[in-house]
Amino acid sequence: MKLKLDENLGIRCTNLLRSADHDVTTVAEQNLCSSTDKKLLETSKAEKRCLVTFDLKHRPFPASLPRNFSLMVLLLLSLLQDLKEN
Repeated sequence: MKLKLDENLGIRCTNLLRSADHDVTTVAEQNLCSSTDKKLLETSKAEKRCLVTFDLKHRPFPASLPRNFSLMVLLLLSLLQDLKEN
């Protein structure tokens, strides 16, 4: 799966997904930290990547996106909790 991880997900999450053979890039690697939500969505769409975030402000996006836009926003609550504990 082609994923783009938002800046609020750390290197441990990146490494975990890469070790599971996912094609992962990060907002930080692409120098997109502090970019607007619109910029992140446009970049994800252009790259045909699923945007993965822990940012709750992204929740209203699916209702406002164009019909031809594919986006998956994941809230990895349990995974992040596990990573914090280890």
